This record gives sequence, C-alpha cells and structure tokens, in this order.
Amino acid sequence: QVNQLGIVKVIAEFVGGGIMPSYRIDVITLTKIYDFMGIVTSIAELLFAVSTFYYLLNSLLLLKSLGARAFFRDTWNIVDVLTISLSLLTILLWAVKFYRVAVFTQDIQRTRGNDFISIDEAQSINQLYDYCSSLTVFTSTMKLCKLLSFQKAFRQISATIR
Repeated sequence: QVNQLGIVKVIAEFVGGGIMPSYRIDVITLTKIYDFMGIVTSIAELLFAVSTFYYLLNSLLLLKSLGARAFFRDTWNIVDVLTISLSLLTILLWAVKFYRVAVFTQDIQRTRGNDFISIDEAQSINQLYDYCSSLTVFTSTMKLCKLLSFQKAFRQISATIR
C-alpha cells in the first residue's frame, strides 16, 4: 500500500529572450498508519476538536454574559474568536481531506492503479490544512504568552503584598 505521494511541478516561463525555470515538490500522506505515533496523533486530533468546542462554548457564554459591545472591546476576545474560527476551519479541512482521500483511494481501487488520477485537489486541501493549523498554533501561542505574562505580574503583586 502506498501511503505517501509526491507532486512535482516544473515550470519554464519564457520571458524576455530567456527561460525562467521554477519548481515545487510536495509530499502528502494519504492515510494514517496506526502504529504508536499514529495513535498519538489521533488522540491529539481528538483532544484538539474537544478543546475547540469547549473554548467555543466558553466564548459564547462570555459573549452572552458581557454583551457584544463589551465582549469585542477586549482585544484578547477578538484573538480568541480568531483562534476558534481557525480551529473550526482546520477541523472542517481535516474532514474534507479525509473524504477526498477516501474518494481517491476508491478511484485507485476501481482503476487498479492503471489510470492517471490527479491528486492536485488533495494536495491543495492538505496545504490549506497545514496553513490553518499553523495560524491556529500562532494565535494560541500569543494567548499563552499573554497568560504567562499575567501570571508573572500576579506573582510580583503578591510578593509586594507580603
């Protein structure tokens, strides 16, 4: 069973009396191998989805208690909304990727590997998934840095009181 596929694009642009070559090589993993790291990855994905829905519920309750105007005055609440939105988009892209890989696998089985099947769409979805995951990690790290900064300030205040 083939699990990783490569997409190689070589482009030669003819400009001003010369050729400008460029290339791109992408490797995508179609399905998971359920060894130890595959199981760890699956558990992490499940925890990601559960924590996303927890924070969504938490933000909705905070929005309801503060009201929209007060909620969106705080910049960190906007960062939370952005993080939750990116997380939901990441989950959606994961599901679309899973579906496209299932269709792609059926096409391979149907043709017995003897026909050309384009995987450009799966590669594009995989790339968007990677970008959304990266942005989610970035916004989450910003929020973590803010929380750690708050903890440091709180320790300084409590040391002053003593």
